[in-house]
Amino acid sequence: AQRLPTFALDTSATYLGNPLGPIVIKKGELGSFNNPQDPNGSTILVPSLDTTIYKGMEASLYQFKISSDLPLFTWGKIATGIEAALSALGAARIKEAQAAHELRYRLQGTWEALAYVVRTEAVLGLQKQAGDRLMELARESYRSGFITKSELLKTEIKIKEIEVGEAMAVEKRNRLLSDLSYLTGLKNLELSDLFLSAEPASRPRQSLQEALDFIPRKNYDLAYGRAMLEAQKSMQRLAEIQGRGLPDIGLHLEASYGGSRFPFFETDWYGKDDYQFTLSLGTKGNLFGNPVKTGEALKAKAQTEDTIAQLTQGERNLASFIREQYLTLDLQKSKLEYAQLKLGVLQEELEQQKQLLLSGSGQETDYLAKLLECLSA
Repeated sequence: AQRLPTFALDTSATYLGNPLGPIVIKKGELGSFNNPQDPNGSTILVPSLDTTIYKGMEASLYQFKISSDLPLFTWGKIATGIEAALSALGAARIKEAQAAHELRYRLQGTWEALAYVVRTEAVLGLQKQAGDRLMELARESYRSGFITKSELLKTEIKIKEIEVGEAMAVEKRNRLLSDLSYLTGLKNLELSDLFLSAEPASRPRQSLQEALDFIPRKNYDLAYGRAMLEAQKSMQRLAEIQGRGLPDIGLHLEASYGGSRFPFFETDWYGKDDYQFTLSLGTKGNLFGNPVKTGEALKAKAQTEDTIAQLTQGERNLASFIREQYLTLDLQKSKLEYAQLKLGVLQEELEQQKQLLLSGSGQETDYLAKLLECLSA
């Protein structure tokens, strides 16, 4: 809109309760003398007739003025200002997209965590069943004198640990449900409202080198920094232009009317030539430059250099973060493989206890203890 003409309208209507009346010099008011050319001695009056000097004011006065200013040449100030504003607007859109992106991943992370907690609760339920049976056998063995009091207490501790685990899982599940309800805006969200499935662990979709090449180009923080850098550069150029004192060239148009008759409605409103039209071409600017804008240009230049340095440092930090995450993923992969090997051994031992129990040479307590260990793993 800075490129378009601006319009202004000024109106006023005045009513005078006691307007100034006419100023009239009466006939002969300034004096009289005998006419020397008249033998009869006639008298010459000054003035010879009534003379109206000022007709007086009317009670009403109307004034209307419409004006327009159009910039013709501003040395690139308007274009540079628009460019800076568009860059800042683009940066704001990046921030909006980043907020949606982060919300989407928070939703996904909360959803998947809730799915894992539900699976964990199912495993804890099996542990609780096995633990209750083990506790029942332990009490019978203690009453029969086959185990000591300390062995019974150790079994009770195992059962209590399972109960604590169940309570922690319930607390975690309710907290995740609350987070999911907040993120989605769905009130009173219940577990029965959701269809949850825990995704299995998988490898990254990209190699480390692919991630180092791809992620910096798509990173929202870096994209926002680049957009703000462009806006900062435009502001620097604008301040430099404004600091030089180059005069802006513009066109001023004005149409006005002032008189005692309301235009277009009362008769003879145009008869006294109380209207005019003005067309002006002019310049406006500081003759010796603007030291304040020059200072702002220097400040903007320093901020631009600082933004470039921050972007460079941000790219380095992001690359370092990506490498650290891939090292963490490698470590987690090793831990998963170790846990799977350990679980395989425990399942094999559990199968052996089961076969012993079925053959009659094993004990149920041994089988239940191994089952609890396997479920815990």
